[in-house]
Amino acid sequence: MESNCTSMATPSTKDDIVAQGDLSATTTTTGEEEGEDPTSTPTTQQEQHLAARRNTTSSNTKRSNTTTNNKNKNNKRHGARNQHRHQQLCKWIMDHFPIATPLQKGDLVVDVAGGKGELAARLTMCHQLHVLMIDPRLADLPTTFERTVLPKLPKRHQTRFQQRTTEHPDFLKDVLNERFQQLDIVFDESTVESNSVLQEALRNCQLIIGMHADGATECIIDVALQFQKPFLVIPCCVFPNLFQQRTVMDIDEDTGVEKRVQVRSHDQFCRYLLAKDKRFRQVVLPFEGRNVAILWDGNE
Repeated sequence: MESNCTSMATPSTKDDIVAQGDLSATTTTTGEEEGEDPTSTPTTQQEQHLAARRNTTSSNTKRSNTTTNNKNKNNKRHGARNQHRHQQLCKWIMDHFPIATPLQKGDLVVDVAGGKGELAARLTMCHQLHVLMIDPRLADLPTTFERTVLPKLPKRHQTRFQQRTTEHPDFLKDVLNERFQQLDIVFDESTVESNSVLQEALRNCQLIIGMHADGATECIIDVALQFQKPFLVIPCCVFPNLFQQRTVMDIDEDTGVEKRVQVRSHDQFCRYLLAKDKRFRQVVLPFEGRNVAILWDGNE
C-alpha cells in the first residue's frame, strides 16, 4: 500500500536563518513599576487612617498573590511544564547524539509521530538537516515554525528571519520545500514493508527519532535494528491491553519473588525496550514529564 505523502520540490536555498548552535531564547527584563513613595508620612489624622487602610489592603493582596503564585507553581499544567521540551531535545541531540556519526548539514532524520512538527521545524530551519516526518495528521510546518519556534529563538535570529522574508517572501516555504517531507501514514511493520519512499529514507537516514510515539515506539526500535540505524525513542504511553505479549522480570510485591509479568508501567516498558539489545542505553533528558530515552548511538 503506497500511502499519500506531501512531496516537496527541491529548490536550492543558500542561507539559513540560524547557524547550528544555541537555540535558547533570550529574555528581557523591565524596570520597577512606579508607585507612591513608601517613605512619605501622612500629615493629618484622616490621611493616617486612609493610609492604614491602604496598607492593610495592600498586605492582604500581597498574601493572596503569594498564595496564588505558590498554588500555580505546585499545580502547573502538563503543557506549560513541557512547552520547551522540543527545544531542549533538539539541542541535546545536536550536542550528544549520535556519537559514532555526528549529524551534519544535509543529513536525513526520520521523525516518527512528529505531531505538529516542532522538532522537524527546528532540525530543518535551525540546523540545516533534512527531515522525513511520519504522522497520519498533516502538519502545517510553516505555521508551526512562525508561531511556535521563531518566538523562542534569540532576537538576532528573529531579526535575520524577518530580513530574509522581506527580501524574499517565499524564503520559509522554499527552505522547507527543500528539506522537509511528510508521509501521512501510521508507522508500523506493514507500512515499512509496503512504502518505497519510507524504505528509501530508512536506508539513507542517519537517525530515527520517536518522541512520545505511543504505539509506534517499539516498532521504531525494531526497524532501527533491521536497518542498523541509530535511534532515539522517548517512551510515553504503554497500552498494556494492545500489547499483551510484552513481559519483563519483576519482583512480586506480595511474595518478594522475581517472576515474569506483563508490561504495564512506564518503568517496565523502558526496561523491556532496553533489554532488546545490549548496545542500547537509557538516559534522562533535560526536560520535565516523560523524559527517559532509550537509544542506540551507532556504536557496537
